[in-house]
Amino acid sequence: MRTAPPAAPPANPLTEGPLLAAILRLSWPMMLGNFLQTSSSIFDMIFVGRLGPDAIAGVSMSGAIIQLVMTLVIGIDMGMRAMVSRFYGARDLAMTRRVIGQALLMAAVLSVLLAANGEIWRDDLLKLIGASPEVVAQGSAYLQIFFLGVVATVSLFFTSGILQSIGDAHTPMRLGAIAFGANILLAPLFIFGWGPVPALGVPGAALATVLSRGVAGVLVLRLLFRNQEIGLRLADLRPDFPLIGRMLRIALPGSLQIGCYGVADILANYFIAAFGTTAVAAFGVAARSTMLMMVIGFGLSGAAATLVGQNLGAGKPERAARSAWIITGLYGVVLLGGAVAYYLGAAAIIGLFTTDTQTLALGTDCLHVFSPGFLFMSLNLILGRALQGAGDTLSPLVFALVARLPLLMTLLYTLPHLGGLGTDGLWYSFVIASAVEGLLKLFWFQRGKWKTRRV
Repeated sequence: MRTAPPAAPPANPLTEGPLLAAILRLSWPMMLGNFLQTSSSIFDMIFVGRLGPDAIAGVSMSGAIIQLVMTLVIGIDMGMRAMVSRFYGARDLAMTRRVIGQALLMAAVLSVLLAANGEIWRDDLLKLIGASPEVVAQGSAYLQIFFLGVVATVSLFFTSGILQSIGDAHTPMRLGAIAFGANILLAPLFIFGWGPVPALGVPGAALATVLSRGVAGVLVLRLLFRNQEIGLRLADLRPDFPLIGRMLRIALPGSLQIGCYGVADILANYFIAAFGTTAVAAFGVAARSTMLMMVIGFGLSGAAATLVGQNLGAGKPERAARSAWIITGLYGVVLLGGAVAYYLGAAAIIGLFTTDTQTLALGTDCLHVFSPGFLFMSLNLILGRALQGAGDTLSPLVFALVARLPLLMTLLYTLPHLGGLGTDGLWYSFVIASAVEGLLKLFWFQRGKWKTRRV
């Protein structure tokens, strides 16, 4: 008796069919999800801004420290995404599950290590980057709550990335909306207090973030085990050290790259702090306000990484390259409009975050300098993440080391003292370093060696 042949797997819309439709299908939920997450940070800064420049500076400097200590987690996420998208694109679901399980296992271990070390070193790190005693007090209180609940941030980060890597960007977006709504309700409640809830000030902002992300992270993790196609099992969480080693080989350069950014931010804050707390606060609100443009790029760059990885897995390197170029062009058009809007509306934008006259003036100047440099974000974010999606995490690391450490630090040291530029010299330094890094990524992506990268 003859049996019917097994059913063919369903077509993958990311590796087959119209490319623009695939890009839009994947990118807009990522953009909206990232927009909601970043909007939470923006609203937090708006609320914190009512507490004064010391509070703003404390949260801003805490952000640089958080970026530094999260480097290994973010690097493992890069390695996980590259491998998940590659194996899923090749329709090897067994290996996809194994990679996901090992990534979650490493995330759990790292969360414990980060929580312990963050609690011990938070004050020293703030002092190291030049925070005044008043700013240390504010930033330390924020970091204490964040590190106690760091597992919430890590779990949401990883589980959302897993679903996006297999092409499901809608579920993380919906759960991100839940986290956003919860944070918007909880942040003013915990910061300013109401009824029986005491006013916690800056720690209240961190508490709202931890609780909202924790709920969303648990929901996404639950969905991974119930996903009909992936069907993650507890056996997939059993340690597989050879596979962990493969993932770490991809993850380590990515972690070092993020670490490079973190170190650069800390050193940059040291140079900025030399111009006073007002300069730190101005930089903090200006940088936070530009996250609206960056969040679009994060969504598009996540789509680029997934499309590159899945199409390489499906044996379609030219389709992978076309997807990255198209996304780079689309983002460039958005950034051009954003540069004009931010330059013309700089004072109004900074005014959303602070009413302090000096902070407002310096922040406006900062945005006037930053906005023309927006166009280089397209090269940095899209082509950089496309390379990482292919598993090439070493090249972006090299470019970051060159642009963010010797170049940026030299510029920050010299430009403020040239021609009386002052703080404007600081802002120009960031634009020049970003331009150099983006052009290096453009050169390397064009060469195409990433198309033969193995994971």
